[in-house]
Amino acid sequence: MKRLLSLVCALLMIATPALAHRQPEVMTTINYTGEGKKAATQITHRIHAHDAIQLLATLPTVSTPNLDDTKNLARLALYASRQFDMDGSVKTLGAEIEGNYVYVYQEAKGHPTLLGSHILSDFSDDWSNYVNVEIDGREDTSYVFSKVRGDRVQPE
Repeated sequence: MKRLLSLVCALLMIATPALAHRQPEVMTTINYTGEGKKAATQITHRIHAHDAIQLLATLPTVSTPNLDDTKNLARLALYASRQFDMDGSVKTLGAEIEGNYVYVYQEAKGHPTLLGSHILSDFSDDWSNYVNVEIDGREDTSYVFSKVRGDRVQPE
């Protein structure tokens, strides 16, 4: 029994650091609502704050990469809008920091089709962009955009 307990404790000590490691990923949720003239799309991108600060540090217009600065949040929102592609007109609303994440908000009229999501993929081939598509708040489909996987839409 002592051996089993020792083994379990050893495994937990080994597994704990592995659980703490963040994966290089951006999460996006697209929510299609309504139909016809009332059709609308809400888009939310979630970027880890540490990754957002690293991105800001690469921009020549940023002297201090600080997420408390509204101009830096606007820069992040504009960057995300350039790296996210739909076949319709998408309006970027802004960004906010909440906890360890920066949230970038966008909207569109109608239900434009997702073409690509490459947020932070230009910094490393390891980055994946996970996109969950919801219809009226219910999950419908999930996609992954990744250079490692061939940089194309892949249903999960």
